[in-house]
Amino acid sequence: MAGAKAKSDSGRVVAFVDGSNLFGGMAEMLNSGQYFNFSDFVGQLEQDFSLEKIYFYGTYMRHLSTDSKAKRTLALTQRKFFDSVKKNHKTIFYQGHFSKTTGKEKGVDVHLAIDMAVGAATDSYDEALIITGDADLLYAIETAQRFNKKVHLVSLSSRLPLTIALKSQSSLLFDLDDHFKQKVLSKFSFLSNKVIVRRLAIEIKNITMPGTKGTGRVKK
Repeated sequence: MAGAKAKSDSGRVVAFVDGSNLFGGMAEMLNSGQYFNFSDFVGQLEQDFSLEKIYFYGTYMRHLSTDSKAKRTLALTQRKFFDSVKKNHKTIFYQGHFSKTTGKEKGVDVHLAIDMAVGAATDSYDEALIITGDADLLYAIETAQRFNKKVHLVSLSSRLPLTIALKSQSSLLFDLDDHFKQKVLSKFSFLSNKVIVRRLAIEIKNITMPGTKGTGRVKK
């Protein structure tokens, strides 16, 4: 499936991005302190889809100077990634928040799901990309499909929501070093006609911590 093309009819295509989940998958895939520029990621997406607009939902992590180095590094990496999102001219960034009582993220998943469903009901798009690794968004996808909208899943190899992959019109997965293609896909042969695998071929950036220098490398 690596050479296949995602099944877009090139109508009005929008993307709904579960930003916190996307960053979580990125953190699992890359080394500590590494991230990729969101516009570079969109550029690779647009080899398959012509995106009209991107709706991005995410919450900046909170951290203190007294937190562990690992937590501070993760928070700074997320900030760099989210800042790159805001610089993309097609993207509208919706910022969530953390509950003061539970510490859980609020105002992201529900906001995304409602926007996706309302957009389908009001005929605001023809096709939608759902960029997530969270199977909890399945109902929003089913709702959009009831209004005859095509929905395509986009995810990283570290987080593939199987139920959404099976429900979507197509699934585009970005892999690093062919891990998913070589070690996972072979175990799930029923996905062979549903999942299109792409190697992540964009620059991987490193955050600059005090006393260090940032560098980058390109995945080919």
